[in-house]
Amino acid sequence: MPFLWTCLSLNLAPTTNWKTLIFPPSDNFERIILEATYEKTINVEMQEYEMAISLKNKNYPNALLIYFSSEVLFRGLNTITRRFSFYPNTLSEGENLITLSMSCSTSNDVLAIPTYLKTHETFNPATLVNGVYESPKNDISLINGLLTLKGDTIYFYNFDLFAEDEFYSYFKLNRFKFIYDGNFIYQNVYLLIKDEYSYYQRISKYLNSDFRQIPLLIKVDKEGFYYFTFKNKLYVEPDTYLMSPIKLFGFLETKNFYFPKERFHNQQNLEMSIVIENCGINDLTIKYDFTYYSHLNFIGNCQDSKYCINVSSPQTNVEESDFEEIILC
Repeated sequence: MPFLWTCLSLNLAPTTNWKTLIFPPSDNFERIILEATYEKTINVEMQEYEMAISLKNKNYPNALLIYFSSEVLFRGLNTITRRFSFYPNTLSEGENLITLSMSCSTSNDVLAIPTYLKTHETFNPATLVNGVYESPKNDISLINGLLTLKGDTIYFYNFDLFAEDEFYSYFKLNRFKFIYDGNFIYQNVYLLIKDEYSYYQRISKYLNSDFRQIPLLIKVDKEGFYYFTFKNKLYVEPDTYLMSPIKLFGFLETKNFYFPKERFHNQQNLEMSIVIENCGINDLTIKYDFTYYSHLNFIGNCQDSKYCINVSSPQTNVEESDFEEIILC
């Protein structure tokens, strides 16, 4: 019986005779060359069939014939493989319904597959509902008659609008993790930090903005969580905590990114971003804009610091050199 299968992310019933088609996400300016395989066993000496492949979308609401041929099937197993093309600007935004049909006077095998162009979407994980991003299902895989439609699905953890820290010291990059359904690919990834007071001037600028960029890498742990690490070595000046991407005299190698000492008053709220360019099967841009906020200075004024030094005089006539130093927590 003829049937139409348009359910997303589900397998076809095993009765289909359309066996193979691989159609990855594509751009509209591309010429897309595809190959489909049809298999059928017949019990008569020979039978004439018509193979047709058509496209229906908002540009072609009445369907556009992409490929047509007359085929003769003989008794036994028949395997037919044909190539066909989608020329540039044939597909459209929104749903594109590709229909594969093999018909004769007594039967009609129809397989309809929805797909979408690459999205090239840019989004901020902090604004997603429940931290989940899902693209349209536009990665077609028909293998041995089983159809799978996939897109980009990403689950983000701790990507909040405010990245809060207990105290002002160094940036904890490992707080951000995500899970991706498949093998996550990307082109570049950066940590951006706004440099309003020129504390990070040894680090290169991001485009022509007020932000400095630090290259990162994305790795995956044993549990399948993707996380960020610094791509290159970092160096810190131990007296000021000023950072450098290159080795300078007096600077020490470090695995952390430190904030400058004694600058809590103007670095407590700091605009930052993590940018992932051309990632996933849809060439996405993930731009996680957030504010780094530290509740307390690590060492400093006793009113807003984790640790402080309180200097007091137990006697009214004690000289200044006799002041007592007390460490408070």
